[in-house]
Amino acid sequence: MMFVLRYSDPVGNFLVMGGFQSLLKPSQECFGKKLELIQTLLDSKEKNASPYDLLVNLFYMPLQHLHGYNRLLLKLAHCFEVNTEEYDWIQNGCSKYEALARLVSKQRRDAEATFNFWKNFKGKNSESLRKPSRRLVCESSNKALTLQNAGRFSASWFILFSDVLVHAQFSSHYVYPLATLWVEPISDESVGQHGLKLTTPEDNFVVLAASPLEKGKWLRAINQAIEDVLALGLNGRTRVSRSSQKGEPPVSRTSTYTFSKEGRLKDATYEGRWLSGKPYGKGTLKWPDGTVYCGTFKNGLEDGFGDFMTPNTTLNKFERYQGHWKEGKIHGFGTFWYASGEVYEGSFRDNVCHGHGMLRSGKLASPSSSSVFVGQWVQGKRTGYGVCDDFSRGEKYMGMWLDDQRHGVGVVITQFGLYYEGNFCNNKMMGNGTLLCDDDTVFEGEFSEDWTLCGKGVLFMANGDSLDGVFDGHWGDGLRVAGTFTKPFEALRRERKIPKCFILFAGVYF
Repeated sequence: MMFVLRYSDPVGNFLVMGGFQSLLKPSQECFGKKLELIQTLLDSKEKNASPYDLLVNLFYMPLQHLHGYNRLLLKLAHCFEVNTEEYDWIQNGCSKYEALARLVSKQRRDAEATFNFWKNFKGKNSESLRKPSRRLVCESSNKALTLQNAGRFSASWFILFSDVLVHAQFSSHYVYPLATLWVEPISDESVGQHGLKLTTPEDNFVVLAASPLEKGKWLRAINQAIEDVLALGLNGRTRVSRSSQKGEPPVSRTSTYTFSKEGRLKDATYEGRWLSGKPYGKGTLKWPDGTVYCGTFKNGLEDGFGDFMTPNTTLNKFERYQGHWKEGKIHGFGTFWYASGEVYEGSFRDNVCHGHGMLRSGKLASPSSSSVFVGQWVQGKRTGYGVCDDFSRGEKYMGMWLDDQRHGVGVVITQFGLYYEGNFCNNKMMGNGTLLCDDDTVFEGEFSEDWTLCGKGVLFMANGDSLDGVFDGHWGDGLRVAGTFTKPFEALRRERKIPKCFILFAGVYF
C-alpha cells in the first residue's frame, strides 16, 4: 500500500502544478504522429482522446492494475471453503485492494479538480498559494460564504484547501492553517441561523452561509479537512486524533504555528498543545533573535513552570530564567541567571524580584562570588530585612534596606575587627551608632558617612580612659576631638554595667 501511495502522490502533485501540460509539447515532439501507440499501450477504448489525456492516463496506468488484483483475489477465494482461514485472508486482502483503488481514484479526481481550479484562477499571487501537495476541497463561488459585517463594496472569497483556509480580498489574501483552525456553528439574533465562528491563533471572525444546507456543507467540509490534517500528524507521521463522537476535530491538539501580527509574538514560532486557538499545556515558543521559552501555557500565556532564555545584546550573552510563571509574567519561585554574572534565586512577581530571595554576584556567581545578599525584595529592589556579605570589601551587613540601599537599623562587621551597630540612611552610616574595635575600644555617638564620626559622642578606651565631646573624622585616619577626657574607665564601666566587648566575625571570636 505504501509503495502505491509513494507513486500516486508525486504523480498527483505533478498534475496539480501543471507538469503534464508542460510535458505535452516535448512528448508530441518525441512521439510525433504516433500518439496512437500510447492509446494502444493503454488499451483504452476511448476514442478521440486528447494528447493531454493520453499522457495523464499513461502515468496513471500502473495504478489501474489494482482493480485487476482485486478481481484475481476474488476468483482465488472460490478455491477455498467459506469458513476457512485462507478464505478470510483472501477476503481481507480483497477489501484492502478495493479500498486502495478507491483512494487512488479519489486522489486523481482531487488532483484534476485542483489543476482546473488553478487553471481558471483569476486572483493575484496564485503562485504563493499553489503548492504541489495542496488540494482544493471547496470554495465560496459555488458554495456561498460571506464575511459578517462586510462592507457594501467588499468582496470576500473563501477557498478551503486540504491544509489551509484562504480568505481572498481583491489584491490581498489571508492564509489560516487548518491545524490551528477551530470552527463552531452559532445561532443568535445578530447572525441568524447561518453563522459559523472561525477561531485562529491571531484572528476570530464569523462567516455567514447562504442557507442552512450550505452552512452544514461548509461545517462538515472544514471539520473533515481539519481531521485529515491532524491525522497526518507532525512530519508526515500518521497519528490517531481524538475526535468527538459528533465527528468534530479535537478542541485540544498539538500543532506548530508562526505568528505574524505586530506584538510580542511577532515572528515567534510555537510548537505544542493548543486549546481553542490558544497555546494551552506544554509547548515551546521561539523568537528569531534566539529567545526561547519551554514550559507550560494557559490561555495563550506562559503559566506554570518554564525555562526561558533571551540574548543580552549589550553583553553579547544569554540570560536565563527557570521557574514559575503566571499570566505571561515571571511569578513565583525561580532562578534567574543574568548576563552580568549575577544569579538570583527566590520569589518573583510581575517579572521582578519580589519577596524573599538570594542574589549572588561576582565571577560566574560561584560560592566564592564577590557578594551575596539574602533577604527581602520589593518590586525588584532590596527592601526590608536582609543580610549582605561583601567578600571584596570584607564586610557583612545585617539590617534594614530601602530601594536597594541600607536604610534603617543595621549592623556591619568587617574582617579587620570593626563592629558597627546603629542607623543607616541612603546606604551610609548616618545618625546614632555604636562602634567597637578588636582592642576593646568603643565609640557611641553620631556618624555622617561609613566609619566617619561627625557630632557628639563618647569614646571609651580599653585602659578605662574616655573622651566625651564633639568628634570629626574617618575612623583609622585620625580624629579631631573637642571635649572632656576622663579617667578611670573601669569604675565607670562597672557603674554603667557595660560588658566587656567581643567581636563575632564570620563565626570566629576575637
